[in-house]
Amino acid sequence: MRLKTEVVQVVEILGGDELRNSFPALGIQAKNTYRDSRYEVWELSDDNFEKICNVPDEEWREDWGWWRCAEGCNLDSFPTHSFKVNNEEMTGWYDEYSLDEFIESEKEIREDEQISDEELTKEFLSTEYSNLTDYLSQMFGASTERNVCAISIGLAKLNGITLGQLFEKYQGGQNG
Repeated sequence: MRLKTEVVQVVEILGGDELRNSFPALGIQAKNTYRDSRYEVWELSDDNFEKICNVPDEEWREDWGWWRCAEGCNLDSFPTHSFKVNNEEMTGWYDEYSLDEFIESEKEIREDEQISDEELTKEFLSTEYSNLTDYLSQMFGASTERNVCAISIGLAKLNGITLGQLFEKYQGGQNG
């Protein structure tokens, strides 16, 4: 006799600490996989994700906080490099425009030094970031929930890990 098993898709969402208040009211079961003072990552089944998506904006209560989800980000065409984030190696993208600005700015600041573009590129790419959100902010200027979520989901995919694992490893904090 063969048992029929149903595969349940899991959707990860990024939210604030008040998001947990919405789940009982909406009849949603969710698993918290990451938490710090600013961000939480939650896993929801497709059905529960559909429930949260179907709540009209005017019915979303203020004490439920915020949440975001994305398929990924539009940085796939950017070059990748291994960066040190939260004392861990992370594959990430870098913005060539930011690199060019860095080189130009540093050449002006260090005009008395004979420093090559290659040396400055190496310096730019060897910058260490204290945590994930510092990397996102400094490299891309990403600070809104929407941008942090989209780039983080893209980074999780790029590194072959979940969003919760990405935040745990590179942001630090408490595990769900």
